[in-house]
Amino acid sequence: MEKQATLLLVLATTLGCLCGVASQDTGCDTLKELTNKVLWAFNDRVILNITAEQCKEECLQALPRYGFYCRSCELQKFVRTCLLSTDNQYTQPSAFNTSSNYDYWYRGPNCPPPNPPDNKGSSYVITFMENWASGASLPVELFFTTSRPYDVTIDVYAPDLHTLVVTSGVVKQLKLPASLRMVGSGISNKGILVEASSEIVVYGVNKQVHSADAFLALPLDVLGTDYYAVCYTPAYRNCEVGIAGVENDTQITILFPATLGTAVSYDGSTYGAGATLRLTLNELETFQLQASSTSDLTGMHITSNHQIACFSGNRKTKTILVNAGSSQDHLVEQLPPVGTWGRSFVTIPTPDRTPGDFIRILSSAFTTQVRVPATGQSYNLNSPGEFVELDVPSDTSLYIESNHAVLVVLISKTKDNSAESQGDPSLIIIPPIAQYGSDYAFATPVSAQAGQDYDNWSCMFIKSGEESALLVDESPVNTNLYPWKAVPLSTPSMLVNCIRISPGTHRFRHNETHITFGGYLYGVKSVETYGFPMGMRLEKINEPCVPSSTIIGDGLDNDCDGKIDEENCSPDRVPYGHITCTETNNVRIMSMIFDDNIAYHKVYIYRGLSTRCHFQHRYHMEFRRDLVLTGDPESCGQQTTDIEDGVIYTVNVLAQNEINILTHKDKHFQVSCVFQTKDLSKTIGTAMQVKIGASPETRMAHDIIQSEELRGYISLEVKESLTDTDLISAEVGDYARLKATLIRQNGAFQGIRVLRCDAYDTVAIASSYQKLILDWDGCGDGTIFDEEEGFHSFENDPQVAYTVPFRVFKFPDQDQVLFECTVKLCSSPTDATCTMNHCIPTEEVVEEKRRKRAAENTTSVSYVITKLMVVREPKPRKEQIIELVVPEIPPPSLGTCNISSKEFITLAFVLAGILLLLVVTAVVLYAKVRNSEASVKVLEKAAAKQKECSCPSTKVVSILSEHVPL
Repeated sequence: MEKQATLLLVLATTLGCLCGVASQDTGCDTLKELTNKVLWAFNDRVILNITAEQCKEECLQALPRYGFYCRSCELQKFVRTCLLSTDNQYTQPSAFNTSSNYDYWYRGPNCPPPNPPDNKGSSYVITFMENWASGASLPVELFFTTSRPYDVTIDVYAPDLHTLVVTSGVVKQLKLPASLRMVGSGISNKGILVEASSEIVVYGVNKQVHSADAFLALPLDVLGTDYYAVCYTPAYRNCEVGIAGVENDTQITILFPATLGTAVSYDGSTYGAGATLRLTLNELETFQLQASSTSDLTGMHITSNHQIACFSGNRKTKTILVNAGSSQDHLVEQLPPVGTWGRSFVTIPTPDRTPGDFIRILSSAFTTQVRVPATGQSYNLNSPGEFVELDVPSDTSLYIESNHAVLVVLISKTKDNSAESQGDPSLIIIPPIAQYGSDYAFATPVSAQAGQDYDNWSCMFIKSGEESALLVDESPVNTNLYPWKAVPLSTPSMLVNCIRISPGTHRFRHNETHITFGGYLYGVKSVETYGFPMGMRLEKINEPCVPSSTIIGDGLDNDCDGKIDEENCSPDRVPYGHITCTETNNVRIMSMIFDDNIAYHKVYIYRGLSTRCHFQHRYHMEFRRDLVLTGDPESCGQQTTDIEDGVIYTVNVLAQNEINILTHKDKHFQVSCVFQTKDLSKTIGTAMQVKIGASPETRMAHDIIQSEELRGYISLEVKESLTDTDLISAEVGDYARLKATLIRQNGAFQGIRVLRCDAYDTVAIASSYQKLILDWDGCGDGTIFDEEEGFHSFENDPQVAYTVPFRVFKFPDQDQVLFECTVKLCSSPTDATCTMNHCIPTEEVVEEKRRKRAAENTTSVSYVITKLMVVREPKPRKEQIIELVVPEIPPPSLGTCNISSKEFITLAFVLAGILLLLVVTAVVLYAKVRNSEASVKVLEKAAAKQKECSCPSTKVVSILSEHVPL
């Protein structure tokens, strides 16, 4: 007889699309009680043998302890089992019911989950750069607002204490002394500290008469240690950079860009292109560096050992334009850390204007390629800090994409005297699509011209099809007045819109909280303009990613796929559907039933190389895989743990995404099955817990790179992703680059072009594995390298070529990877074949490729070069594994058996047979030992045994229960 139980595993984030909530209830730090109530939904944590007070404490401490925000908990009173959930009766009202078996506690209806990393925060460090003034200097200004429906107290230390209170729908303006502006180049004590009792939004406005701009302030929890400056040139007045210290003894290094122009003077020294300046700041100390009007600080690299707040722009400038008058303005933005930059953007021109805008795109990595599909243009930025400037007409929105993260800024132009009555320059950070938010609260600045308001605009970007539920102050966008416009050739299809808004505070949000959109604010008067993002997320999407527990609306890339929060509403995030544990008379089987849209080539026990350690297809079900559990700890690494009335089997499972290689896309599970063996009524196994994370091999493998050269002409090396440093050790999943170099030149050979590259698992001729990573066109196959990526000449040098960064990988049962590339040696340093992108997609330039290859055949020679990578596997680090706990099943009511009719008939026959056997045994024993004391004992045992075969008590778990609490 076979008995089987199947438990559906569901993450907290797949319970509908509940990616965030709007406001906070005053009872969020306490739990309210409802007796005899139950939430029939999925739970996120089960804790056994616990009191009511302990259950409530577990809920309140769930975030630091278990990584999720607990909205409710309930206690099974008879078995003292605590169930924690990210839902409550407000998020799942239809599942809320009455039950005498439970007590229920919950937070308020609108208690928020943990705040995502974005521009909203409770602590800020701010400074103001110099703004040119024609007369008496005006105060600097800070604006505060919040989406919280209660009073938020704000303390501003500047350095005197200023206290104010804001609430939802209210904006407060704080004017601070003009002396807080930095002047010239040097260190000063002009940092401003803002601390609030809850989340607020802060904007800084730096205005003088006829010179103004504003910036979106970034809170301390999203600041970084790596920045690039941006400003406008040719500058009418200085490019400038401002830095504010957050901690004492902050060591700052400034690397001047190659495009600096005129050298910069500071503290008696002169710094030219490529020079380095070092300084130290303490908490709230500030530093400003100003360049001459012919110097461009765009691309200046700023790094530090502690977090800092960085600002850049221009003291005051006009932008070049035919028919332009003297219109000038201060430019400023607070810079986002490099780790938050993105790879796809949408721009929309400043509204109600005719001269167009400038777009500056700044790189963060070597060999950055920027594409603008609408214009058909692409731009190569070969080094970090390089930039390209686009001149975009006022009727043109653009979609911009790049292979590495970039910073995109919009610079509005000086007004056109022949066609405009107002319009000044402004500097606006354009958020990447990946950093869009779903809810923004902001306030419009106040003009320096008394009694005059800005003409305020909000310009928005959103995916096509998602615009109808976007709310502006709780009302849909008036599309009759402000129609949405499509962005040409955008991926995904994007829409843009600019709408006029009134002075004051506003809230823009999407009615579907998991849907995001971006935007910026723009205001203009005859001699003043401001512009800044309405808000944005600041998740570190441009830094190495470590998988983490998903919390609804946490604003993080939890599964390291380069996207934020899409897991919240994606049923595909968990690469399995069911875990089933089956026990028959002969074997115990663990089964994994995968979703039908998950295609893993292999599923096997980690480090179990034998085929018996693989999950096998069974019953002609493509997505069911079964593993026979042997109980032998030496067999496939299975672990067994004895419990009071059974045994627990635990295995580490690797789901391999690619057929022959291990990559960062693989998934690692730790799965346990519980088999209760001492009672026939409990022979059914249950999936007790599952942990999901990156494979131990792909996250913890160390690589030692061994340098070698073949034939003496060309070398193949492995480098770090952002520098020319040899990669001494790495983890599979880290970023690396291949570098090919012509190291011996003569009259015949002046350049190289890398063609096909393969990876092997051994240096031996008879390799078990081979992986094509670049084809004969020099292009990737979509796994290691994208189809249009390959080697690129470095800074147009035909003798040096790099690949774009790729993720380190290895083969399943080997500890080394051998790279082998075929390289053409070009006879001329100007041969286009060796200076262009080495990847030439066949479908794009077939005829050109044929012509160039024909030329190569007469002027070049091919060589094969290799590079060996040795991979070592340390023990898995369990702190990188994400724990998922499968719901415990509640007991049935007293005196009932919740089983199917088929099982009931089978069980009845079994019980009848056992009963008959006991009766016959009792009769025989009675006949043999009649009138003896032993006969009495035998009858007592038989009676007790017969009693044991009756219906299970409340301690027995009914795995076929129709409802699962929480």
